[in-house]
Amino acid sequence: MLIAFNLISFQIGWFASVLGAANDMSWLGPMVVVLFFAAHLKINGHMVREISLGLKIIIIGFVTDTLLTIYGVYTPKPFFFPAPYSPPWLIFLWLNFATLLNVSLKWLSHRYLLAVFLGGTGGALAYYGGSVFGVMTFNPPLVVNLLITGLVWAALTPLFFILSRFIDQKLAQQTT
Repeated sequence: MLIAFNLISFQIGWFASVLGAANDMSWLGPMVVVLFFAAHLKINGHMVREISLGLKIIIIGFVTDTLLTIYGVYTPKPFFFPAPYSPPWLIFLWLNFATLLNVSLKWLSHRYLLAVFLGGTGGALAYYGGSVFGVMTFNPPLVVNLLITGLVWAALTPLFFILSRFIDQKLAQQTT
């Protein structure tokens, strides 16, 4: 039940963010993601861990997307924050992804090479999907910038699993 909810809410959050931004309702994605994140916290039962992980991944995501925008890899459709800062509809997609780590992607947590491959492939495809819907533009050369996006996600995905374990260890130390 939890895995099915996790996968479905992730997809709904992604589409709400991307389609919302594409249709000048950039507030829709963050609102939907926050609602699903609240439900995730209630169902998951690990509130402190998930909030800590989510906040850290939001910060990492904001910095990552902002840097990739500054370096000309892609340009997201702006909303609320001035360019080159990552807009909220994109920032909250990082929180949306964070909900997968300890639920539907938990099986991947110690499989680092597979996490590199799936993170790199899935990350690049998700951003490319966003560009197809018109919420971001990859700057030329497209293939190179998709590869850069994929390499960033290939590096970050296993690091997110390590970060999650680190948070778990810190919380376990605090309770003993």
